[in-house]
Amino acid sequence: MTEDCKTVTVEELAGLDLFKEDSHEALEWLAEHFEIRCYEEGEEFVKPGQEAREFLVVLEGELRFEREGDLYGGPYVMLPGHAGGVLPFSRLTVYRGTGVASTKSRALVMDRSNLQELVYRAPCLAEKLVNRMIDRVRDSEQRNERANKMLALGKLSAGLAHELNNPASAVVRSSARLRELLVIRREHAIANRGEVIPPEAQKIILQLN
Repeated sequence: MTEDCKTVTVEELAGLDLFKEDSHEALEWLAEHFEIRCYEEGEEFVKPGQEAREFLVVLEGELRFEREGDLYGGPYVMLPGHAGGVLPFSRLTVYRGTGVASTKSRALVMDRSNLQELVYRAPCLAEKLVNRMIDRVRDSEQRNERANKMLALGKLSAGLAHELNNPASAVVRSSARLRELLVIRREHAIANRGEVIPPEAQKIILQLN
């Protein structure tokens, strides 16, 4: 993480849809309480088990967050103007995944201790963040449901494979035995009628599968 990022301005905040409906006074308060973080491409900004202490808004670049063990949901992608991390009234305490900057990025960060005052200072922003939190909970539930369905499908497939294994093995064994019997029959036929079947034809018959 680099430390040479400039501070955010009221004008820059007002240019983002997330903030533009709040008053100039609210944007001034936000600009004073936001810290700027800059990330290089590939840099981690969140690790599994890390305490969730910060509300985050992407200013430039792209940040991705991927939960541990989430094989079917894919990463959460945050672009300029997107909010993440701890939101107002959120019960998030510990991160359960990894956050990585996909490109060189710049983000606004605010400690969660300021969120209660943010609700009163910037009510329009607070309403948007609450709606974002509801969407995040709904998305998380859908991901869990999808993961559970895929897990159930995997168990069903394993069960079917087990049930089909014995009949399939029996068919394979029977086919192999039948092939052996055909070879024996051909050998007997040649032995019994060797004087009738020409030598070249005998070779061809024995090579048949």
